[in-house]
Amino acid sequence: MEEPPILIGGIRSIQGKIVYPEMAKRAGIEGRVVTQFVVDTSGNPVDVEVVRGIGGGCDKEALRVTMLAKFEPGRQQGIPVCTKYSVPVTFSLSN
Repeated sequence: MEEPPILIGGIRSIQGKIVYPEMAKRAGIEGRVVTQFVVDTSGNPVDVEVVRGIGGGCDKEALRVTMLAKFEPGRQQGIPVCTKYSVPVTFSLSN
């Protein structure tokens, strides 16, 4: 595609919605969960899945916040197209 999808609000639009899972807090789990999905022609993530997880409820939370994201869809010759995309969602107890 000529123009890749653009995450509206940047990665902060996803990171700012995270509710740190209690199980992960108690276990001291930190790290990055990578989600992969298709950005449809309306800019919505569909078929969201975790391709690299860390457990402790973080994978499920990464899926939840990724599904809330909104994108400018990718474009080919000015026409919106479905595009495969991935997003890293970081979990850090120091924040």
